[in-house]
Amino acid sequence: MVSAVQRARRSIGALFGVQILTKVVNFGLSTLIVKFTDNKIFGLGAVPLALLLTTIQFLSRDGVRGACRRIDVTSPTISLPLKKQRIRHIVNLSWIAALAGAFVFQPLGVSLLTYMGYQGISASQFNRAASAFAIAAVVELAAEPAFNLVITHEHLPIKAGVEALGVFIKASIILVGVVVFQMGPEVYALAQMGYSLAQVAGYYIYIAISGLGGGLSSVMPNFGTGPVGVSKLSFWFGSNSLRESIYLSGQAVLRWILTEGDKWVLLMANNKADLTKLGDMDAVYGVVFNLGSLLGRILFEPIETQSRVQFSKIASHKLTYDSNPSPQRLHEFKSKWSEAASSLSFRLRALLQISGIIVSLGPAYSWLLIHILYQSKYSSTDAPYVLQWYCVYVLLMACNGMLEAFRDAVASPHDLATWLTGLMVGTCVMSSVVAYYIVPEYGSVGIVWANSINLLLRIIFSAYFIVYRGVQPRGVRRGALETLRDSLPHVNVVFCLVVAGITATLASPGNLEGAGLWEHGTHVGIGVVCGVAILATIWFHDITLREEILSVLKTILPSRLTRLWGSRKSS
Repeated sequence: MVSAVQRARRSIGALFGVQILTKVVNFGLSTLIVKFTDNKIFGLGAVPLALLLTTIQFLSRDGVRGACRRIDVTSPTISLPLKKQRIRHIVNLSWIAALAGAFVFQPLGVSLLTYMGYQGISASQFNRAASAFAIAAVVELAAEPAFNLVITHEHLPIKAGVEALGVFIKASIILVGVVVFQMGPEVYALAQMGYSLAQVAGYYIYIAISGLGGGLSSVMPNFGTGPVGVSKLSFWFGSNSLRESIYLSGQAVLRWILTEGDKWVLLMANNKADLTKLGDMDAVYGVVFNLGSLLGRILFEPIETQSRVQFSKIASHKLTYDSNPSPQRLHEFKSKWSEAASSLSFRLRALLQISGIIVSLGPAYSWLLIHILYQSKYSSTDAPYVLQWYCVYVLLMACNGMLEAFRDAVASPHDLATWLTGLMVGTCVMSSVVAYYIVPEYGSVGIVWANSINLLLRIIFSAYFIVYRGVQPRGVRRGALETLRDSLPHVNVVFCLVVAGITATLASPGNLEGAGLWEHGTHVGIGVVCGVAILATIWFHDITLREEILSVLKTILPSRLTRLWGSRKSS
């Protein structure tokens, strides 16, 4: 039988393989879009329409997705009737999320956006684009039942493949529509519709072919009558799952304010800003976000996705143990908690070290990277300066994603409704105040600053909750505090990162615009040497990470190379 660790390695390895191939292709298409798209049109897609998308989809489905991940359908000890019951709960909750997106959050998002307006284009054109884009965003929600079945069964490579196909279609439509047909804002609605249809078709076709969960019949809503003595809500959704969906959906509203509130503040500030400055601010932020988040989409997203699925099983085992305490179930709970804590430790340490390289070397090469990709169109703007600060944001993003994944898993249903909600409200208030004063004054870089402060507060709160409030079985060898301590990089790695960053910064040409090929070549060479030194230090000191990387690579390499690797290792 395949262990949970081996299954996790295979999932992460497959996700890496798909992500690296598709994201590189899609990044090339995105780069062409930036070059050939007018700043105002590109800024429209980067901020206002992106806000509309998160308003509709994030608010409607994030809480339900979190509750579905906590439902265990893969354990070998689950009986077939119980598995079918849990699948019914997952599917019914998913359809409720889709209906909420269509009839609640779509009108809300369109109303907010049309009320605030966008100075780059006419009001009628903007309203038509927003309404069409909202319809396309709602279509994607029809894939939620199939998506949640795929995730809860841990078929994560399918998720990566379907999303990669959708992104490729979306980027291709925008590129062809702008370059060939000279389309305006409506190209974003058309591209989003292509992406949504790819999601719906991809997941449902996979369900039909694989028979996952019972085939296509299992993803249809089931609101029939349950056994005598069981309430309809409990039969349809599961009492625990429904309660957790409500709690997590409430927190999703707060997370939406935390992650998107600064952009709404930017839009409000834009209504009072100079028209010529407006498009550039949104476009600059879009360029930096697409470039700076490339590492996050390739590396952080696969690890965080698999970790959320793995960590969420802690809650399921805790509820099983509480309902019927026994030595066997206590052992399973302790085993699942220790396994998740060990995974958190080395994955968080790995992400901190990799993102540390970005913080160390990224600021010194931000201008050169922007200039190579987009020439003076954006290298002469604030984009390089914003990208320098975005490197720090990447580090905080890596840390926050893993900590929140583990925090949500070790939170009891009561803590979901009380403690975590209180922490989210406090963070939301503080972040909103920061965004209100920073974003209107500093524009694009203000968004990065506000987001960084927001993530820093969330990291502190998540770490505090994991250590002092998280569910932890008695008798485990390493507690939550020891797990977080083990997540910190080795002191020699930190020292190497600091020295490399100072060296790369001092070696940077004074006048980047006027520097010649020799100056830039020397600067890049020094950066390569510093990068190799950092990687060598990490490889030498982090034995666990080294072994894990080798294990993941063996799942990606062709079978012939894997057998060759094994024969050399045995010899």
